[in-house]
Amino acid sequence: MQKLDSKYLTASVILALIGVIFGLVVKNGIFLQLDLTVGQAFQAFQPAWLIAFTRFISVSELAIFFVALIWLILLLRRHQSTAAKLVILAVFSWIINRLLKLGFNIACPTSLEFTKFSVAYSFSGMTNQVFGPSGFFNPLVCYPSGHVFNYLSFWGATFFLRTKITDNKIFQRLIALVSFGFIVFVGIARISLGAHWLSDVIGGYLFGFSWLFLLIYLYHDQYLD
Repeated sequence: MQKLDSKYLTASVILALIGVIFGLVVKNGIFLQLDLTVGQAFQAFQPAWLIAFTRFISVSELAIFFVALIWLILLLRRHQSTAAKLVILAVFSWIINRLLKLGFNIACPTSLEFTKFSVAYSFSGMTNQVFGPSGFFNPLVCYPSGHVFNYLSFWGATFFLRTKITDNKIFQRLIALVSFGFIVFVGIARISLGAHWLSDVIGGYLFGFSWLFLLIYLYHDQYLD
């Protein structure tokens, strides 16, 4: 088990380093043309059902706190206090993500780059910029994607703890399916809605997996006991 634990920690560190290096590449504008090309390709296909679906995926972030409360109640009733602590840390991943956003200070897509973004989001108050202004609650800095980071943290932890949450095999499979769905589709949704660049989403997955693996390492190595 110790060897497996060290692999989680190693993977966490490696992914974080890749995320930092990639962020510096993005900050220097090297990825900008690909970001623009991919964003425009996503925006070229915007049927009503897809907009509704991607909006649902995005606004479901608000439900994380309610789902987390249910998990906490179930876990504590089953005397799984260590697993409950993991859920709490997974929920508050947004603090880590916010610090990363401020550190990289890379702006969100703007209306000048993507003329069709008004279909789902309004960017009328934004300007064409590569780097955004600072401020802890500033919504205009986007690397790494907060939605991707948070979904990976919470739904990844949910997938990991599904056997601790319930003994019901059908419910476990349902939890696995929902968790996998949110993790996969959130990146697509954020680009499709015009809220993020492809690079923001990639960064969200890199740092999200890094944070999730760190939490699993802490869980396995009994740091949360």
